[in-house]
Amino acid sequence: MKYLLTAKLVCMTCIIMSLSSCIKNAEQSPIGCEPHPELVLPVNILSAATQEDLFFAASPRYQTSDLFFFRRSDVARKDTLRARVIGNTTGTIRVFLIPVRNGAGRNTLIMKIKDQPVDTIIYSVQNNDGDCPYLSLNTVFFNVKSLQPTEGRYNLTK
Repeated sequence: MKYLLTAKLVCMTCIIMSLSSCIKNAEQSPIGCEPHPELVLPVNILSAATQEDLFFAASPRYQTSDLFFFRRSDVARKDTLRARVIGNTTGTIRVFLIPVRNGAGRNTLIMKIKDQPVDTIIYSVQNNDGDCPYLSLNTVFFNVKSLQPTEGRYNLTK
């Protein structure tokens, strides 16, 4: 009798373990898919007059500490989104990476550079279905102007 009870307990434990391994967390990538990195908006901010980068030129007009991003919903502008800078130290290729929301739909960011008026970035994120689903940027607007990526980044012209 004891043997039969132990066998049933072992069998039930195996079934529960098998079922629990099939349940996946919504935040995890499906089995066999690479985990996706944080979704970011890669940008350079250029002068409208000279097309020179305002932050990464040989003689930049602004320092990276002069740049702030806020979500439109943050009306008090207390929750600053800090863009990361990636690229080489010689300044030939440097880009700001702005963290964006990982939900599908439209979102709005407010960009503030030191003494300049605020600018608006509207972006949308889309779900890409398939065996390994992922999120990607769909559309990007800067001050109502539609942008297309150039060499993997968006050029915001001020």
